[in-house]
Amino acid sequence: MKDYLVDVIVRSSDGRALAIFAATSELKALEALLFWKEYREQDIQKLRAMLVLETAKPRDIKEQTISRVMNSGGLLLVSMDGDEIQIGRKMNENLLG
Repeated sequence: MKDYLVDVIVRSSDGRALAIFAATSELKALEALLFWKEYREQDIQKLRAMLVLETAKPRDIKEQTISRVMNSGGLLLVSMDGDEIQIGRKMNENLLG
């Protein structure tokens, strides 16, 4: 999926990958959502996407976009509201678990 600019890609030893998007803007959040929808439609099995928010209620991202991400059922959403451990846990669950 070379048409997408992913902030970080983490790979496991068995070939699974986690594409991490930093939600710095509305556009970046929408790009993560589009990325998720496209790899799901292409039935790419060893790939997951994660959107990382700086806060649980970011001011630069519309509530509707956050709702779409939350309701996607597959795009992982985490917030850095002092809980960086949660981010590491979700990364491990989706790459190692």
